[in-house]
Amino acid sequence: MKGMEGYIKYEKRVNRVESTHLPPIDAWKIDPSKIRRFYAPTDDRGIVLPDATVEVVRELFEEDYVWPMSGTSQAEKPDIHHFHWMARQYSPEQFNGRTVPARFREIPTLKGVMPRQFHNVIHEVTLPPAMPKYIHMKQHLQAYHLAGQLFKSAEKTIDAHARFRVRRASRQYDDNEVADKILQNAFDRQFRGYRMSIEQLLGASGLHALQLNDPKFLRRKPHEMKRLLSNVAVSGAMNFVPSFRDAA
Repeated sequence: MKGMEGYIKYEKRVNRVESTHLPPIDAWKIDPSKIRRFYAPTDDRGIVLPDATVEVVRELFEEDYVWPMSGTSQAEKPDIHHFHWMARQYSPEQFNGRTVPARFREIPTLKGVMPRQFHNVIHEVTLPPAMPKYIHMKQHLQAYHLAGQLFKSAEKTIDAHARFRVRRASRQYDDNEVADKILQNAFDRQFRGYRMSIEQLLGASGLHALQLNDPKFLRRKPHEMKRLLSNVAVSGAMNFVPSFRDAA
């Protein structure tokens, strides 16, 4: 992981402006005028690590600081931060119409919902992340979609198994072997699809791309796989808001 060796690769100092869009001076552990902007933590491919980024930026502030959040005030309403945040660099116009970089930037696990003020801080104290190589963005995008398919396949397999078990426990079980056979076939079909999804993800080097270094991955049962991939399968963006509320 890159970017965690203190606040390295400094450029110009933080341009601290006394206003409500940033926390007050007494909320900072370090005088913000003395902070030089730094790069967010990344993996070995240059892909930003959202959890580590939030953690290292929060370390700049007192633990008891309450980040303002409101559902009515636009200035305090949580919003989405793109961890790869130079949008124009990823636009199709920069890649002869190819959309891989733009779609990579919009992957839900590379976006986070957070307090607006904290979002402002990230842009204030960090430097724009360097763009990963095209091949790495393409691999990460492919792995994300394959992981999403595997998550859905695990869900369907769990559901088919549950319906089969309910059927077996039913009093009507001995009276309707045809219905039981239909459910058995449905479960078998879903499980075969589940195993195929695992093989596709492994074949695309998906575990490395998604930083899922799990030696037991091949042996994971559907309910374990669903839990393992829950963060990858988020619908819109990673939600960091609860962690800020819990700390308040």
